[in-house]
Amino acid sequence: METEAVQIIDGIPHELSCQSGITQIKLLADHPFSSQEIQTVFQTASNYQISLQRIDVHGNQIVFSIPFATTGGFLSLFNESDYHIQTVQHCAAINISIGQIDDIPEITATVIETLNSVDVPILQLITTQSFLSVLVEQCHLPKVRTTLGASLSPF
Repeated sequence: METEAVQIIDGIPHELSCQSGITQIKLLADHPFSSQEIQTVFQTASNYQISLQRIDVHGNQIVFSIPFATTGGFLSLFNESDYHIQTVQHCAAINISIGQIDDIPEITATVIETLNSVDVPILQLITTQSFLSVLVEQCHLPKVRTTLGASLSPF
């Protein structure tokens, strides 16, 4: 049986959208997170209907973002834990839906170059075959929206 790769997204122009009011949370442990610990973090958030987004689980850290309004509630759930918790409040996500799968590497490079050129630190960058999301501090949002819009117009 042969498997054929099919490009299902084709010819749709990219779309840029922004979302503000985000907090980035970084849970750090003194050891690699076990599957049980990871499950506990996610189940606790679920029990309190706190939506985790932009999730990255890697070794001794779990990084994700949550709506700013839920920050205090989430932190109180883990006050007594042995985790070290770092937060970056007042973040914004710039989300880019990309119409051509082949454009992802070039658009990602353009986004990184553009943000670097206007001195905007990237807090987190996530890509898929048809989507790119970059998390920045919210104070940079007007500048990022304008410069990225111009940088991405050729695509």
